[in-house]
Amino acid sequence: MASIFRRLGSPFWYCEYLGASGKWVKKSTKLRDKAEALKWCLGLQHAQDAMSRGSPAEAQLRSIIDHTMRSITGGGVAVPTVRQWLEQWLQSKEGANAPRTLTRYKEAVSAFLAFLGPVADGKLSMITQEHVISVRRQLRERGKSPATINLTLRVITIPLRQAARRGLIAHNPLADIPPLIERGQKSKGTFTPQQVRDLLSVATPDWRGAILCAYSTGGRITDVANLQWPDVDVDNGVLSFVQSKTQTRIVVGLHADFRAWLDAQKVHATGPLFPSLAGRRTDGWGGLSAQFGRLMDRAGIPTSKIRERQGGGRSVRELSFHSFRHGAASAIFKSKLIEQAQKHVTGHARGDTLKRYTHHDLDAIKAASLMIPRLF
Repeated sequence: MASIFRRLGSPFWYCEYLGASGKWVKKSTKLRDKAEALKWCLGLQHAQDAMSRGSPAEAQLRSIIDHTMRSITGGGVAVPTVRQWLEQWLQSKEGANAPRTLTRYKEAVSAFLAFLGPVADGKLSMITQEHVISVRRQLRERGKSPATINLTLRVITIPLRQAARRGLIAHNPLADIPPLIERGQKSKGTFTPQQVRDLLSVATPDWRGAILCAYSTGGRITDVANLQWPDVDVDNGVLSFVQSKTQTRIVVGLHADFRAWLDAQKVHATGPLFPSLAGRRTDGWGGLSAQFGRLMDRAGIPTSKIRERQGGGRSVRELSFHSFRHGAASAIFKSKLIEQAQKHVTGHARGDTLKRYTHHDLDAIKAASLMIPRLF
């Protein structure tokens, strides 16, 4: 049984307790009151006993210590505010996640805290399911799509789940909230080969190259726009680059139509493949996405809206640059055979070119490009 005692010349009571290791330990309570020191000591012994029975979760120990502190001071263990906990979680992700993933986390946290209002600066332990539902309702009223709202809450549930494991909150308030379902929404469409030809007929040289690249690789607009000449391995007939969203390297074969465009250019050892597009932002009226939309208008390509703009949200069109990701290239490069070949080849992809690779896998990747229909 734990006990307290005083050392000669010290104003504080000391606690002698049996540690989880089986050895007796002496530690100052930093308390002058004998009754409070005894409560502190017995609480510490209780925690050690729990640990000796099988290393309980941190939440159990926190509960024991919290109960002890409340009996001594009337207040429990310090609990951070919602804002402090979420910002601390974001800091832990610095350098551990891809930049775009971290940006998405920050946007989700910012939106969640903004719509929580004063609750954001209240104790983390006070957040409830009702608060989360209120945030979700406000996001919907601002015109955010169910997909965006679901993504925001999927991000927020990560730090709240960690808080529950550590005993900072009794229960993750997002645990039992089902995701929103958007009924009756049309899915993204794909371009026909003729529509791609129509786009090329009104496009500038850089846009022609970017369109041919996206058509044959399914690349995202940011990745395509910022491709560099060293990403092109003409000798081996492949394109190799790191995807900004996932920070993973992808290697794809050079499609004949895109290869023809490359051959017609003045090849540079360094620099962007599409100088007028590189480094440009994608959003906003002057962004790449809007500029591509105007190209579609000039090409006479009709497209309907699958979601109307509401409040602070944005409208979504059935056809956009992202539609290339749903076309033939996407289906081919998602096949299991090519996925496996990609893993082998990208495992050796370093720097500007492929230094080492398995010829069999590289041949499979190049063969996949031959399955994408020629435009000319």
